Amino acid sequence: MVSVQEEQGSPLSAAQSSGLHDIDSGQTITFKKYRRTVLPLDGYIFWVATGDSQSVEGSLHINTQSLQDVSENYDLGLVKFTCTTEIASFYDRDRTFIWVGDLGNARFVIGSHSFQYEQAGLYHYEGRTLTPVFAAQFIDDISAINVEELIVSNSLPFFMSLPYDTSPALDWCPWPENVPVFPSYCVPENQSPPYVAIHNDPETIKETSLSMVNSYTGSDSQIIKETVSLSLYGLTNLQAANIRNYILHWALLHPEKFGVVNNPFIRDEKQALPEIGTLAMHKTIKFEVMYCQSAARNTAIQLIKSAQIALRK
Repeated sequence: MVSVQEEQGSPLSAAQSSGLHDIDSGQTITFKKYRRTVLPLDGYIFWVATGDSQSVEGSLHINTQSLQDVSENYDLGLVKFTCTTEIASFYDRDRTFIWVGDLGNARFVIGSHSFQYEQAGLYHYEGRTLTPVFAAQFIDDISAINVEELIVSNSLPFFMSLPYDTSPALDWCPWPENVPVFPSYCVPENQSPPYVAIHNDPETIKETSLSMVNSYTGSDSQIIKETVSLSLYGLTNLQAANIRNYILHWALLHPEKFGVVNNPFIRDEKQALPEIGTLAMHKTIKFEVMYCQSAARNTAIQLIKSAQIALRK
């Protein structure tokens, strides 16, 4: 169950709580708990219902706007929820679990905890409704996910498998120990360095061959060229050089799968925090790669067979 702090009990708190009760008229919002599940093939994230829920009394305000672009037409609601108890799980640093508000015809997630005067005894939470494309990432049963089917169509599976696909020929430039790899936009919240984030730039993907179809399996494949950017956090120059050399020579060992067609170099990024006058240990490396899509799929299947990830805990 969530951690809830007791109300302060000051005269101001009593007055504010009374006013809130008059406004919300006893309104209660049900929040359902979901667990973060990461697919080992390509790092895609789904949220699976745990069966736990809680009801919180408070005042809910939603500002809805209709949005439309070339591929979507949906309503987006900006949510403000005010209650008299502090709900720590709404902004818990460990985002293994998340609480989703259920409005019947829509769901919303809390994204921030607004400033509040503690003596007032009111707590303000802000978030947004789940649009259809993101609501699809929330499922009630883990069996709805096919963990052996690849979602992405790019070279990400190669990079996700690199720390595990070692060879004696690469012992001179080993992948640094305890340096995990994450897809871009899927880095765990408040992840501590060191780690590497992989970004496959969709604007750079180009085909270099016609699509070939396997008449027995029905699967197709093409030779693809794309630019992949690695963001490295908390790594020294030697560790970054090892990662670059590891990838380059891994490609030489697997020419039938994957190739690097540029001369990648390590770049130090200037990510500053003025409050402490310090730069983050942030480096980037860009690779221009060519690969066969079927080889990427096969690499992903090999990865799941060797992954030590328990999706059904």
